[in-house]
Amino acid sequence: SVQSAIIYYYKEKNQKILTRTVAYGKSQAQKEGTPIEKIDVDRKAVIVPDYNIIPRALSMFPADFYVLDQSGSMSWPVGSTGKSKWEYLMEFKFPENSQVYTFTLSTSLFGPCRDRLADMSPQGDTPMYDALFNLLDAVPNGKNITVLTDGEDTSIDKKQEHVIKKAKEKRIRISVIGVGIKDNYIEIMKTFAKSTGGGFYAFN
Repeated sequence: SVQSAIIYYYKEKNQKILTRTVAYGKSQAQKEGTPIEKIDVDRKAVIVPDYNIIPRALSMFPADFYVLDQSGSMSWPVGSTGKSKWEYLMEFKFPENSQVYTFTLSTSLFGPCRDRLADMSPQGDTPMYDALFNLLDAVPNGKNITVLTDGEDTSIDKKQEHVIKKAKEKRIRISVIGVGIKDNYIEIMKTFAKSTGGGFYAFN
């Protein structure tokens, strides 16, 4: 059946790119988003990449503070869309009362800058731990931080353990979204987020 074929694709193939399924085969396509088990068995299905994954991933971890990777690789295109990761990031509507910061080589932490993101450009490296450590001083106890990054940390001063210790002292949860990061770094980021009580999500 079409259901078993879709389930095989996602589970047995270990699919890592977020996709959407469009089922057709009758006079009208079945409504997009229909649960797999409710797709008519005589339908055909097409599984296509979901390139809106960056704003969708950010919506998974609502936060009081967002820390965004502004390194040069964020200017690279997503798939064959011609749009960069940074452009997709601009489509996300940050919660009204949240604060947004970025990090690059030239400044390990810049912000708050939510109203200026559209005028900013990706550049430099990825000093994520330095940025988070500096931000933690300004974050009230018990708040949530969501970090989005597309590369391995390049911090000069601070290491992961410094950030974890400080976050635990202030009961601050740090969730991490990895955009196209390498498999070995996925486990590092997952452990980092879990150590602070935060969530983790990665996609290629």
